[in-house]
Amino acid sequence: MDIQATKLELMRLLLNTQKEQVLARIREVFEQEEGEEIVGYKPNGDLITQPELVARAEASERDIAEGRTISIHQFSQDLEKWKKEKRKSLTK
Repeated sequence: MDIQATKLELMRLLLNTQKEQVLARIREVFEQEEGEEIVGYKPNGDLITQPELVARAEASERDIAEGRTISIHQFSQDLEKWKKEKRKSLTK
């Protein structure tokens, strides 16, 4: 198969797939080719690249240095409140 035929076949497969995981893996291949290393995934399945992860870590460090934190006690309370709200929304 020549390169043009391969591209057409891949385009056909891409257009016909409904599998988000397949598309994410294909995106991962292209992003790796572009030099951005994939280091993880967000809860919604989006990829996290090395630069994104570093930026998030740096932002967290700034927040800590500037006092934008909460106690573990407050976090636990917030989590319990969120879980109760989530359960309510699931039972509606």
